[in-house]
Amino acid sequence: MASKDQTQQEKAGQMMQGVTDMVFGTAQGAMDKISGATQATTKAAGDGANQTKQTSGGYFDAAKATAQGAIDQVSGATQVAKDKTVETTKAAGDFATETQKNVGGYINSAKETVFGSAQKTPEAGGFFQTTGEQIMGTATGAGDALKNAFGMGDSTTKK
Repeated sequence: MASKDQTQQEKAGQMMQGVTDMVFGTAQGAMDKISGATQATTKAAGDGANQTKQTSGGYFDAAKATAQGAIDQVSGATQVAKDKTVETTKAAGDFATETQKNVGGYINSAKETVFGSAQKTPEAGGFFQTTGEQIMGTATGAGDALKNAFGMGDSTTKK
């Protein structure tokens, strides 16, 4: 009978070994699946972080380009304003110089007219002398006023 018991024990031992192998195999398979899932999750998280970094970098670059464009536009507008100011200042100076020449010419013309008339008519000389001096004073005052208006004359007026 010993051999029958021994055979049953051997069969039971083999069955036990089979069950143990099956449990360990299942456990190992589960561990492998958990490990694979963990690695996949870690990779996905890393990929997401990289994608987020690339996307935010793209937004930063776009913002930087927009800011540079604004700076370029402001610089261009500033240069245009500067050029226009120089141009306007030169034109004003040219106008003031031309006006000064014209006023001088008008004063000389008025003097010549008055003194020429006074020499032609000696009896009316006193009248023309007084009138000529008044015209000359008025013309000189007007010329001085224009010079002062453009900042080219004295602050005192000659009369």
